[in-house]
Amino acid sequence: MIKRIGAFLCGSLFLSLSAEAQSPFLPLNHESYHAIQRLEIMENFLDSNIFSSVKPYSRRDVAHFADKFNTQPQAMSARDRLNLYYMTIDNVKYTPETTPDRIAEKNIFNRFYLNKTDFYKVDKGGLYIRLNPVLRLEAEYEKSLERTNYRYSRGAEIQGIIDNKVSFYSQLTENVEEFPEYLNRLRDSTGRVPGVGFISNNSVGFVDYFDARGYVNFKATEHIHVTFGHDVNFIGNGYRSLILSDNIPGNLFLKIQTHFGRFTYTNLFNQFVNVEKTQSDGVRPKKYLSLHHLSFNAGKNLNFGIFEGVMQSREDNSLDLSYLNPIIFYRSLERYLGSPDNVILGVDAKFNFLKSAQIYGQFALDEFKANELFPNSGWWANKYAWQIGGRYINMFGIYNLDAQVEYNRARPFIYSHGNTSNGFHHYGQPIAHPLGANFTEWIAILDYQPAVKWFFQSKAIVAKKGENVGSLNFGGDPLLSNRTRAKEYDNFVGQGEAHDIMYLSQRLTYRFHHGMNLDLNWGYRIDEVKANNTKIEDNFFGLGLRINIQNRKF
Repeated sequence: MIKRIGAFLCGSLFLSLSAEAQSPFLPLNHESYHAIQRLEIMENFLDSNIFSSVKPYSRRDVAHFADKFNTQPQAMSARDRLNLYYMTIDNVKYTPETTPDRIAEKNIFNRFYLNKTDFYKVDKGGLYIRLNPVLRLEAEYEKSLERTNYRYSRGAEIQGIIDNKVSFYSQLTENVEEFPEYLNRLRDSTGRVPGVGFISNNSVGFVDYFDARGYVNFKATEHIHVTFGHDVNFIGNGYRSLILSDNIPGNLFLKIQTHFGRFTYTNLFNQFVNVEKTQSDGVRPKKYLSLHHLSFNAGKNLNFGIFEGVMQSREDNSLDLSYLNPIIFYRSLERYLGSPDNVILGVDAKFNFLKSAQIYGQFALDEFKANELFPNSGWWANKYAWQIGGRYINMFGIYNLDAQVEYNRARPFIYSHGNTSNGFHHYGQPIAHPLGANFTEWIAILDYQPAVKWFFQSKAIVAKKGENVGSLNFGGDPLLSNRTRAKEYDNFVGQGEAHDIMYLSQRLTYRFHHGMNLDLNWGYRIDEVKANNTKIEDNFFGLGLRINIQNRKF
């Protein structure tokens, strides 16, 4: 399979020799994503290059987005101005030469930090490179157990462009992490470490792992961008995704994006790992997700998207080449091939209005039968999930006080399959919503930037999750075969052992230099099972230093 992809890439690269390079991407969960959302809502328009339902964004597109506001000044707060400036200098390679403050006021030995954003930079002879250290130091006191957990990551990131044709990015980190107890319980029962694949040490106290992510990309033509690498992608406009999320470990992917005016069409081919099985030679079996997503700006403030994907696995670990067809409907192809693969399809949308608000949503359909749906029989194979959410900026007339509310709901057995290898999971973790299936969830997030270098976020998550009872499968775990289901009819969301989960968090961040942050965190989590009158509480406080790395999301 890798040889076939390599041949395809070489051919595409040959075609791109006279084309301009696509830039590296802005890392997921970067603070600029929130700033872009704010500006889009505030100006009541959708950018013709940034389609928010497909992430990450190109750094070039982010720079061009920021330049529109720099060349056509709008009424905004000083904090918005600073965020815009931050976006500009962080992507300065793709901004006009007249951009102010391209050179740092101070440097180290006339060699390091010659500009504000990069530890070391090369820009000559057709080679452009940015090199930066990556560091995370966190200490977290867990009150319920009277212990302190430590998390430590160190490494480097490098990005660049060669001959203005091909761009690349890589981040390498060595990590040692101790988790709060609720994550240790998950690790003990399932062996899963959120967002992490292989771990070299899995002792009771901590895990130790090496994380390597990177990709290469280029423009095959003026309108077609190609990316190949090992990282994560995100489909959707919400805090959660119901099709492809960033809560999973990095994975091998090939992404082809075609952009024409109001349309962008994304083909994504992922290689995932079935960690639940091991071949005779010790290799973990592979499986493949082929997904395409069409996004359309129907007006200056309205966007629609449709998507479909198919998860397939074969005993010989091969990729069925029929699924490389970028435009065919997978359901018809699956039936034509007589394959037992797992197809999912859906839609997403967002709408900005009043220069202060946005509503968005997503719907994913795994399987259904109309004559079983409308009688509300609770038939197990009526499998779907949906999301509705909204954002409101500058609440109560207070600039940079923004709120987001989101509701997610997933039926039992969605994302699962009769063949466990075809479930929507990677390295033992759901690739869509981290709760898997059989849940409802409310999320409320408040973001406030009281001063130019200070950021505050308050988050509340309330969920009801149905777990299995003993060996009875009630449809909450995509890793299990749905042939082992507990019942055919009368299935409902939250069935089985119902867990009422509440998670609260507060984070105060001080950005003391470009890419360098101090964080003060507080978190509280409660998991209650009313059926057996059990309640588990976790309460923790933390302090951390981050350099060129995003917040760790649990």
